[in-house]
Amino acid sequence: MSRLEARSLMVVAACAAMVCAVLWDVCQAADGVIEGQYCAVRYTGVDQSWAQALATVYDTAWQGYREAFGMKPPNDAIIQVTTGAEATRLWNDGDKYIFLDLRDIGDLRPSSGYLHVYGVCHEAGHLVMYSKLSSLAGLPAGVGEGWAHYAGSLVLDYVWAELGTAAWPEPHDYSAQGSGRLREQCSRTDKDADLLAACTFLAIGEQYGHRKVGWAMRGALTPEPRGDGLMGRFAEILDAQAGAGASELIPDSVRKSVIVPTREPIILDAPATVRTRASWSDEEGWLGYDDDHEDGMRSIAGSGHAVKFSCAGGGELAKVMLKGARYGYPQSDSSFRLSILDDTWREITFFEYPYMEFSQRGEPLYWVEFDGLGVAVPEEFYVAFDFSPSATDGVYVGYDAHSSGHSVTGLPGGGFSPFREGDWMMRVQLAGVTPAAPAPAAAAAEPPSGADGWLSYDDDGEDGMRSIAGSGHAIRFYSAAAGELTKVRLKGARYGYPESDSRFWLTILDGGREVIRFFEFPYMKFPQRGEPLYWVDFDLSGVEVAGEFYVLLNFDPSATDGVYVGFDEDAGGHSFSGLPNTPLRPFNDGDWMIRALVE
Repeated sequence: MSRLEARSLMVVAACAAMVCAVLWDVCQAADGVIEGQYCAVRYTGVDQSWAQALATVYDTAWQGYREAFGMKPPNDAIIQVTTGAEATRLWNDGDKYIFLDLRDIGDLRPSSGYLHVYGVCHEAGHLVMYSKLSSLAGLPAGVGEGWAHYAGSLVLDYVWAELGTAAWPEPHDYSAQGSGRLREQCSRTDKDADLLAACTFLAIGEQYGHRKVGWAMRGALTPEPRGDGLMGRFAEILDAQAGAGASELIPDSVRKSVIVPTREPIILDAPATVRTRASWSDEEGWLGYDDDHEDGMRSIAGSGHAVKFSCAGGGELAKVMLKGARYGYPQSDSSFRLSILDDTWREITFFEYPYMEFSQRGEPLYWVEFDGLGVAVPEEFYVAFDFSPSATDGVYVGYDAHSSGHSVTGLPGGGFSPFREGDWMMRVQLAGVTPAAPAPAAAAAEPPSGADGWLSYDDDGEDGMRSIAGSGHAIRFYSAAAGELTKVRLKGARYGYPESDSRFWLTILDGGREVIRFFEFPYMKFPQRGEPLYWVDFDLSGVEVAGEFYVLLNFDPSATDGVYVGFDEDAGGHSFSGLPNTPLRPFNDGDWMIRALVE
């Protein structure tokens, strides 16, 4: 592969958030800006013609992803071009930034050997996947790079057909960098994990159609899973789209990802000590390794921060404390995960928190406490934070260089490596040796009133309507008796262009908000545009429900293509916004006009 082919987010972008966040003003400033249809190129030290070419290539690649796979890279991507770097490289932040660091302007020329047209197609493929994953934890080896290489190669074919040699200020033939090269690479017998995954996607696409690969990947990404859940969902949707047995083309090493230890535990031999400040009493018993003074800080894209603690005989983990600070925009709607692992790195449990737990941005760092955990832990255990940061949205974690031997970087299911520069500034408090008592069962919800067997909360008169970019519409129902959910009904209307080839997901969750089943429908189920809103029925089958369950619709709308959902402000308390496998936030303006039929 070329020097720009194998730019893994998990390797190269480990410093993405660190570099751009530390130099926040640099990420906002440039000598010039070229505005494309789906991106903006900010450039420093290069001629405008190169920046215009990058914008044109990205815009064309965006269309290529939609054409080839029915998927959309970010339509507000930022390509940051700078010169004077120690080495030329192309990388991304897993959200919407692509960085092109150049030693000098000569590395933009075709004679340099760098494959910039392919590189943009490749990085757009990374953003398609990574921007939709809640975390890379457990992503099977090679899948991230393999997807970007496969998709980028096919999209390069599209770019070549659309732009030809005119794509670059110095015209040249880059057509050999596309799918033909990938097919040749797939004839090798010594495939590494990246190439094996790329060739797996290619084989499925050539047998069943590349658009089916795109449909399956888009569906697998729609509920924003962690990496460990991606390929299992992809295989399930592929079989549903292409026919039973299609997923048999996926080798186990590409398909399977279970959060289990990937190597022997690292030996961390320094004992834990109790550290106190003047405002803490000795009785609080915080275990930590720092002296309350940070010697540095890190934000790690594609990885996480973890510390090993010891407690003789085990106990109940009551609180965790971390010293850090948020960076990026004044407000953030991102979330992060705090995981508790045993000494073999198996995940005991995890907790989701909003980024805004770190209310202040920038230095100085400050302590944030996470209490009410109540987790029974063994004698040795790990506390791990996965912030999934980007260049413009993340959290710094402080470290103490005067202590070391207890801290690692990594994610559950992806392996851990020792952090050599010190110990992360995390502390834990254990309440005792008795495991936490189970939480009391929630009271059953009252069944809503309805006619003709429909469960509903509305009076058929909408008081408003919403389309929610980056989120979905969810409503909770209660069925006193077990039965089959046969239909869902929604009052809404489509907006945008007269015709749409977009699709959306209808997901059924149980009372614990675990996915029971999901269905895919075309936007054209809503044939009419604009008001008045109207009822649309969705026929389901094979969905057994009992007690509490949720219906969630994710339209993934844009400003020019989406669906309004009506709400009744005279009802309330049953509706939420959010996506599967993410926290659902209460919708406080009423109840969505969604009904369910259980028979």
